[in-house]
Amino acid sequence: MLDVFVEREGNCLHTQFPIRMDELAVQLASIGIGQSVSKIPALGNEEVKVTMEALDEAGQVILERIKDGDSLGAVNHVSIAVNRSCPYGYREFLDMLAPKPGGEYEFYRKFDCTGPSSKTGIAGLLEETVRYAAMMSEYDRVCREEEQMQEGEEDWEQ
Repeated sequence: MLDVFVEREGNCLHTQFPIRMDELAVQLASIGIGQSVSKIPALGNEEVKVTMEALDEAGQVILERIKDGDSLGAVNHVSIAVNRSCPYGYREFLDMLAPKPGGEYEFYRKFDCTGPSSKTGIAGLLEETVRYAAMMSEYDRVCREEEQMQEGEEDWEQ
């Protein structure tokens, strides 16, 4: 999703998001950063230089949403959330964020009970992962109900 480069006082770290938060803290400590990942600015500062590169479309969406107040921890958190919400790929999720005519979201729209987030940035993207998970859960529920109804009709015919 994201390649992340962190530099402090000549020490460099290369890692990839998503990563477990405790592993990230250990990696940052290896280059002399002992503060919480929630305190490290995602865009870096005078002490810590941070550079991120997208490895795929989902990573690019995350990069585009980073704002000045976001932390490295928040970016990793949303990376974890997107990864967990999309176990089979990002196509439907990305189309939900920016629907295209004839796109995947047109099929799933009827299962979207919450609608788009009013927030922007990383916080809004985190809400969108919840929206996507709820939409897919509703789709799964409807499919299971339809299967059960069909099985009941087959049993009745026998």
